[in-house]
Amino acid sequence: MADQTVPESPQAAASAWVDTVLRRRDLAAAWPATDPKLRLVLAQDWVWNHRHDPAIGHDSDWDEIATGLAGEANAHPLWDRFAADLLATWEHTWRGFGTDAWRVKDTPEMLDLDLELVTFVEAETALARRFVLRHVVEGDQGGRWLVANVSGDQLFEPGWPPKQGRPAGQP
Repeated sequence: MADQTVPESPQAAASAWVDTVLRRRDLAAAWPATDPKLRLVLAQDWVWNHRHDPAIGHDSDWDEIATGLAGEANAHPLWDRFAADLLATWEHTWRGFGTDAWRVKDTPEMLDLDLELVTFVEAETALARRFVLRHVVEGDQGGRWLVANVSGDQLFEPGWPPKQGRPAGQP
């Protein structure tokens, strides 16, 4: 296992994202490093789980709310509540997980041309957490890695409700 990761690698991107979300508790800062499809799925899941809440309601345009939350961080009126709920869920689900106690494997697993699976392993128990990262090219600036999934190798599919889809890289 690597104690340090190569800059601009999927491991470095995953480590920075995990650190921003879990140690700094700053979803707004991690949002640009999150794949737009995952952002939409996370927003749809939150809207779906809060559909009975008066702030969401059954007569609201759920697509509009989810799209607003999935867009630019802090731009939607429900952003603060959404971010706090999502961070609390991850904090509870990933209790004890973080870049200080877990090490990222040296080599990611290639899932597809633009997808790689980054695995974090907890040294004492050998528990693993796996993140899919997508490589995107942005004009002349080269590319960067975005977190495309936070729970293994299956990508989520947008919808009402969103669902976990096929394994990444499979037809």
